[in-house]
Formats: sequence, C-alpha cells, structure tokens
Amino acid sequence: MAGVRMHYPGFFAFGIDHTVVNVTKDNLWIREAALPETTNTSRSSSEWLLQNEFGGVMPPPVMAQNPFTPIQEQYIRDQEIDPALFTPADQMRQWAHPLPPTFPLDPAKSLGLTP
Repeated sequence: MAGVRMHYPGFFAFGIDHTVVNVTKDNLWIREAALPETTNTSRSSSEWLLQNEFGGVMPPPVMAQNPFTPIQEQYIRDQEIDPALFTPADQMRQWAHPLPPTFPLDPAKSLGLTP
C-alpha cells in the first residue's frame, strides 16, 4: 500500500470478494455485499426451457457464429504473448483458445436431452 500512496494521495481500498464500491457524483463509499445463502440461482429444467423458450419444439442443430470475434480486433489478438516466454517448461499446459469462428451447436445436447 505504501507504493500506491507514493504515487496517489486519493481514496484507495483493497477490493476483496464481496466488497462493493459505490460511486456517485457526490459520494464514494465501500461496504460489504449483502448476499443470500447462495449466490447462484437454480438452473431451469430442460423441459421448462424447451416449452417456454422453443414452444415445445426442439430446434435443429445449427452452425453458430463465435460471439467474441466481432467485438475484438485482430490487432488485440496479435498482442498475445507466447506463454513459453514466461512459464517454466514443467508448468506449461495446453493453451485453451476461444471458440473457432463457427462451430456446431446442437440445442438438444445443450439442454441435456437426446435428439
């Protein structure tokens, strides 16, 4: 924290899990989040999704477009640093790249149902 104070005299706080920083035009305050016993909601059942989202009819498999490709410029992707330059050889893991530009999407498999 001393390093931060050397360069910045203003309001500063370490953010940890469940810390909320509220910022308005006139005020700034930090509080601990008020969470329910569980932060996850239960997933809708496959049957409910099929009935309410698809009108009871299973959509056919389609070729889906990668949603991330149009919102990230190739220039940004070109800035990726080779992990071998900073990761010890015994710690190298297979690199998980994002989705391809197009990929098959089978709604039945996504809902855990057999087609």
